[in-house]
Order: sequence, then structure tokens, then C-alpha cells
Amino acid sequence: MTTLNMKILFPFFLLTLCGCFDNKTPETYLIPDGFQGKITIVYEQKNGRSEEFEGNRRLYRVDSNGILITKFKSEDGTLSEEYYYIKSDGSRQRVNIDSTI
Repeated sequence: MTTLNMKILFPFFLLTLCGCFDNKTPETYLIPDGFQGKITIVYEQKNGRSEEFEGNRRLYRVDSNGILITKFKSEDGTLSEEYYYIKSDGSRQRVNIDSTI
């Protein structure tokens, strides 16, 4: 391969490679204490719950029926998610999610 071809192809290769590692905004899910079952998030809804952040993390407050309708746009990328049961006094208990399920 000639030097000219390398100068043209290498930047294109780097841009393509960087696109493979998109990082999704970190997310925190607050789940009603004792909830069991499937959680459904419906994104980009005009009448959905307003976008809320905690630091740099998106904050999702899941309703007692396991459904959250939100104004947030769906994102693709590397996951950084935390899950908590929210107690009646507002305290949080971390939920460990088995990624094999």
C-alpha cells in the first residue's frame, strides 16, 4: 500500500473504529420497593415524565406497575446501569442484576 493510500485510509479507519465504542449516558433506575416483574420503558413520549438527572446519570423513576413513560430519547451504546429499590422513606437499596437472565 502506498503512503498516500495510508494517509487517506487511516483517518477513515479511526473514525469507523471510534464509532464502535459509543458510550450511552449512565442510567439509574428507581424501582418501587418489593416490585417483581418486567419493567417497560417507553421513550420519546411528549406527555411522558420529564427528563431528570442525578449528576451525569439519567434518572428513571419506574411506576408501581413497572412502566415508565418518559421524554428521554433512547440511546445505543455501552451500558452503565444501576438499579435501586426505593423505600417508603426515600432510601435506596441496590439491586444486583444477573446479566445472564
